[in-house]
Amino acid sequence: MDLNTLIGSAAAVCTTLANFPQLKKCWTTGKAGDLSLKMFIILSVGLSLWAAYGFMQHDYVIIAANAVSLAMVLGILFYVLRDRFPRAFGHNAQDNRIARTGSCEGAVPVTQRLDRSVTTQPIPDAPLARRPVDNFDARLRI
Repeated sequence: MDLNTLIGSAAAVCTTLANFPQLKKCWTTGKAGDLSLKMFIILSVGLSLWAAYGFMQHDYVIIAANAVSLAMVLGILFYVLRDRFPRAFGHNAQDNRIARTGSCEGAVPVTQRLDRSVTTQPIPDAPLARRPVDNFDARLRI
């Protein structure tokens, strides 16, 4: 392995691993916080173009590094999109909190969430079978 390939490989490993802490945080918290949607879309396009360039040059280091980075960035982008457009993903942030903590404290029944004219009041902790997000919890356990 020549020096150019060694330096390129080291740079590829560093830039690829740089995405891992953010993806891990999104995975464990279930949220993307204030991450920029535009930045991750542009980064995804750039990584895709770099991977295409790698294919055209037959450079497997460029292909592998950008393909792995793209997979991680798409994972982060999923969380960013899910936070920005929760209805498109079939849930809301409150369902995430209930699923992670197992607590219904402060939750609002689904019927009250959809009808804005009803005043929302917290419901007490209830057995699993009586919680309004019972089906959501069951899907997470599978």
